[in-house]
Amino acid sequence: MRPLVPILACLLLWSPRVSHGETVDKLVVAIEETLIFASDIRLEKALTERDISASPYWSPSHTNATERLIGAAIIKRLAAQVDLYEPSQADLSTRLDALRTGFKNRQAWMSFLARHGLNERDLKQVLRNRLMAERFLERNLEAPMEQTVLWLKQCDTLLMEASARLRIRRIP
Repeated sequence: MRPLVPILACLLLWSPRVSHGETVDKLVVAIEETLIFASDIRLEKALTERDISASPYWSPSHTNATERLIGAAIIKRLAAQVDLYEPSQADLSTRLDALRTGFKNRQAWMSFLARHGLNERDLKQVLRNRLMAERFLERNLEAPMEQTVLWLKQCDTLLMEASARLRIRRIP
């Protein structure tokens, strides 16, 4: 018990914002052990505008950012540890470079990362999850992506069926 006292004292002194009860982030959805926070949704909205993807899944016309993230979490569970869906480091670097070059300068890029509380390593993990979802959908849907309406309908059906087996809690 004694070692906890210095740790607790440090935590109490560490951040005056936390001691005043300031909200740091808000939990929006829990899918089994996967949590989606308000900051994740803000990032998803920003990435939808900037991240180039051939997949219609990430399109804002498909569904809202929260639903896209819920679907991506479901896909991540379905694709669990299957190397087939794992993007290569080269694919991740290409995607990150494409995103980075979409900013007018390094300062704008760094501001984007700071605004979302990320560094490049964190963002690379987000992009990895996006690429895994794209690869999973590409291999598991019959319709070609070019037939967007049919492809998205198959995507929504797949996610609806998979979500029926999961506990999804939306937090008001």
